[in-house]
Amino acid sequence: MNLPGTYSHLKAALDDSALASTEYQLHFAATLGKTPRWQLHSDGTAEFLTRTGHILTAHIHPIGVFHNKIWTWAWADTHITDRHTDAALQVRDFGLQYNINILTRTSFNLGDWRTLITPNQLVTAPKIIHRIWRHFAFPMPDGSILYAALTTPNLDLPAPTTQGIAQTLRTTPNLVPVTKKRRALISYANIRSIVRQERRTSHTMRLHTDTGSVDVSWPHDEYVIATAPRTRPCDNDPHENQHTPTPPQRP
Repeated sequence: MNLPGTYSHLKAALDDSALASTEYQLHFAATLGKTPRWQLHSDGTAEFLTRTGHILTAHIHPIGVFHNKIWTWAWADTHITDRHTDAALQVRDFGLQYNINILTRTSFNLGDWRTLITPNQLVTAPKIIHRIWRHFAFPMPDGSILYAALTTPNLDLPAPTTQGIAQTLRTTPNLVPVTKKRRALISYANIRSIVRQERRTSHTMRLHTDTGSVDVSWPHDEYVIATAPRTRPCDNDPHENQHTPTPPQRP
């Protein structure tokens, strides 16, 4: 499969979405437990049994279907009704606006080793577009897997903590690739309203939370993380430039 000029857009979207997506997914997994039980309903909702025995209702927003190595965007899948495809259509329209082929083709084969693209990347990358940060993969009776974004009105993500940020940074590379480490951190800080300090001339950044700070560096291909108790950002800090969150970048 040849997708000229599109994989770089996918990488940019992954950089913008990856860290926030991972934090939401970790929180969701902790809520459901290791073996989540769920039930889909025709009204566009799903019920999950949490690890504490409570029922969590989520609204599903189908993004794509993976079957026999073929990925099909939800808006092009005949088994998904139009009223449930708003998020997928946002992704398609964004692709049309910016001429991103991978977001506008109805389906394509991910079995081609040259693509290096996975379903998890295709459900994670568009989160910076539709801004729904949780997702779930629903195995279907026909062997396909429905990848859907989830809105969960009764499940809020807690405020950022040093421990949560560190776990997010360590876990993300196991889920999706991050190409531009600084861009990914900036997007994450903006999405989660985290104050950051940095030197643009070095591969380091400090993220401040109510529980402390996280120093992040990326001298090579992975994040190096150090946490510290709460400190107040100050002008003479080695991380000289302080930034308050701004709206996330688009790919």
